[in-house]
Amino acid sequence: MKKLWFAVIACCGCASPSVDVFPDTSTSSTATTTTATAEPPAYASGARLRARIYVGEDGSQAHVGFFDAERQENCAFSKASDGVLRCLPTAGYSSTYFSDAQCTAPVLAVSCGQVPPAYALVNGGASTCPTWNVPVRALGAVHAGPVYWVYGGTCSAVPATPDVTYYALGPEIAPTEFVAAIEQVE
Repeated sequence: MKKLWFAVIACCGCASPSVDVFPDTSTSSTATTTTATAEPPAYASGARLRARIYVGEDGSQAHVGFFDAERQENCAFSKASDGVLRCLPTAGYSSTYFSDAQCTAPVLAVSCGQVPPAYALVNGGASTCPTWNVPVRALGAVHAGPVYWVYGGTCSAVPATPDVTYYALGPEIAPTEFVAAIEQVE
């Protein structure tokens, strides 16, 4: 899944022009103190999406994503199945396994000890290259039958793995359920 990395963007160009990052101390024995001008954060909460930040005990802050207050879940921006940039749930996993020999019915593999997520973010199938337009599907019941995957362009059965549980996927959740965004360059 393609993600926008706000933390990287937020760190680029953060130094104020008034701060001497590498002061020249070879010509003077007196220390010079400069202060940085506070800049607004590179993120903001909206009416529905709330910014999630880590706050260090020293007062440092790092933007780590958003929380969708209406859906009560964490989310990150990615292209949804309708091609629109949307804040999609971060609890899902990309599905690469299938319940049918044509590799058209994806299932989700969850390793032993992991809590099954509420969603699966599905990417491609047997006849398609991976796409970054991601459908979000609800997690369904445990799938107990054979499992397949695409290897070398061919859909093939995979051996059962005892420490993995496979889940069928429910219907796609309408992309319009998630907050849309546009990219702006300033």
